[in-house]
Amino acid sequence: MELIKEAGVVGAGGVGFPTHIKLGTKLKDGYVVINTAECEPLLNHNMEKIIKDTNLIVRGLKYVMEITELGKVM
Repeated sequence: MELIKEAGVVGAGGVGFPTHIKLGTKLKDGYVVINTAECEPLLNHNMEKIIKDTNLIVRGLKYVMEITELGKVM
């Protein structure tokens, strides 16, 4: 978690909310929602990325589950 903070990782929503604060929340009884919706109907770059880098995405999700003590994924 300290590496995430030191690296200055922020969300991609435009506000720049620090990721280490988001991941600081314990989610034992919560969920992480993986939103793969495209922002425009004719775009497909997100789905291409998901298909190409599935293992990387799953590995990142496992890190999030460990850090937040998450038990479930949607």
